[in-house]
Amino acid sequence: MKFVTIDENSKWLSAVQKLGDDSRLTLGFMPAQAFVDYAKRKQILGLIINGELVAYTMFRYKKTSLIIVHFCVSTRSCLKNRKD
Repeated sequence: MKFVTIDENSKWLSAVQKLGDDSRLTLGFMPAQAFVDYAKRKQILGLIINGELVAYTMFRYKKTSLIIVHFCVSTRSCLKNRKD
């Protein structure tokens, strides 16, 4: 398990966009360019487990505050690790 900062050249950016798009019913719509803009500012952190992006958080700064814009966890990863 590792956390990675995702910039505009990251191999994980497309996975972040797909996870965000797949979760738009709960997160709301985010244009593709907005993902790129946050990545350019290095304001996306991804969680990688076993070579797969399983979660990300997108954030921004406002004066002295950090604002979470998206916090998304893959339902696939939740189902894989679920114990009944």
